Amino acid sequence: MRDYRKFGEEQRKRYTRREKIPSGGWGVGAFLVCLVCIVLFAQPCHAQVSKKFKSTSWGQTNWGYYYRPETPGKYPVVVFFHGSGEVGSDSLAARSLLKLGPLAYIKAGWKPNLVIYAIQVSYWSPAPDLCKYILDTDPDIFPFWDGVNVLWTGLSAGGQRVLEAMALKYPGSFVPMSPAGIDFSRIDLSRPYRIWDFHGDKDNICPYKYSVDLINLLNSTFPGSAKLTTYAGGHDSWQTFYDPAYKNPVSIYEFGSTNASPPGKTVLVTITVYSDGTTQIKNN
Repeated sequence: MRDYRKFGEEQRKRYTRREKIPSGGWGVGAFLVCLVCIVLFAQPCHAQVSKKFKSTSWGQTNWGYYYRPETPGKYPVVVFFHGSGEVGSDSLAARSLLKLGPLAYIKAGWKPNLVIYAIQVSYWSPAPDLCKYILDTDPDIFPFWDGVNVLWTGLSAGGQRVLEAMALKYPGSFVPMSPAGIDFSRIDLSRPYRIWDFHGDKDNICPYKYSVDLINLLNSTFPGSAKLTTYAGGHDSWQTFYDPAYKNPVSIYEFGSTNASPPGKTVLVTITVYSDGTTQIKNN
């Protein structure tokens, strides 16, 4: 299993590693590989687990994945909403949930003290009420939730679902990545929201101006309640910010694992992510 930190570096560099497989027949090497596999699979698995979730009270089901820490206990929860490019309706298609977002880092070896889950739908991105039903009822999720801290996060179409969850006044923190927009009139401005938005300033799919206007609106009614990270780029780069190693000054997971009070001040930064994986941070 690759170190998740190496995986994060590869994601930032947009580099796909091609590993050479030595040629030859079955021999001692193959025997050792089989032996290692037997030993590994004989151990308790604390990686991502495939599951058909019950997502409504009337019995709708959706394939997805979840992760729980090895040590029993109560933990913050991370709910991930996929984008429109990861749609599907069976266990095989659901594997696309392991390519992006926090579950990609779980697959690469990251083992946080968090409960993480994601489900897949056949169009756009999961409706927030499906994920909320799972949070409140699923035997693999609810008993292990600390009951307070939950991070709703997603990319593109999934970012829009995050904003819908916020408009529905779901508890917790909200981290949309390059979100498609919602009607601002749906948002109750009589209360603050703990939100950290990420958006590329050259996004030609989900306009960057939407995130700017949203954060300005939220901060105009409750100064400091919303945070925007702007990066120089288009409709991409979210894996940089899903990387547990990314901190500004904390990771999105630390942001979502604290109490539900809003940030102490408005933070607007520009992060330039270069092709070699390096970044430049500028406070505005």
